[in-house]
Amino acid sequence: MKPTGSRLSRRWIGLGVFLLWLAAQPVRGGQGADTSQAFRQARELHLRGAAGDEEAAEKALELLEELVRESPNDPLTLAYLGSAKLLEAKRAWLPWRKQALGEEGLGLLDQAVAGRPANLEIRFLRGMSSYPLPSLFGRGKQAAEDFAFVAERAGRPDKGMEARVAAGACYYHGLCLEETGRGEEARAYWKRAVKLSPGSDFARAAAGKIQGED
Repeated sequence: MKPTGSRLSRRWIGLGVFLLWLAAQPVRGGQGADTSQAFRQARELHLRGAAGDEEAAEKALELLEELVRESPNDPLTLAYLGSAKLLEAKRAWLPWRKQALGEEGLGLLDQAVAGRPANLEIRFLRGMSSYPLPSLFGRGKQAAEDFAFVAERAGRPDKGMEARVAAGACYYHGLCLEETGRGEEARAYWKRAVKLSPGSDFARAAAGKIQGED
């Protein structure tokens, strides 16, 4: 089944909620205090860039590249650098440059997941960054797997997942299920999204899907 509506607009719904979640989260990369402060700044700038602030996006990329040089094996920093590279690819004009940046960004996100496969923030970030990509990148299945991984853990107290993010994972997992013709399972996850975070952007979007709206 073809997805309805714009994948890109759905991504912006997710990034707005993701930003609210991240603002309350401690840095889990294992860096020192100074680096943690720099990482928080880079993370905030990147999310502002994803919302359309090009100056913030460029600054975030510079900071993240510097942080990766200092801590080349930190999965969380690698994940955000990968996402920042994908955002830079979106801004690039030349097709070969777009493809090169896209492949580099995806490689960094994959490296981050390989280093910390159970980290929900990293998995959700890879899913959110990969989902709107053109089909030529072949990342639809991977994004669906990341959303499924997070959605299956949504609402579990031991995972410490903020309710709005849990609802977001369920919403996106539902979209992926719908695209493969699994409508009843999709509806179950959308209902779960509504229950997890009533009144949130994701809950409203999920309610619209349940009612047959886009």
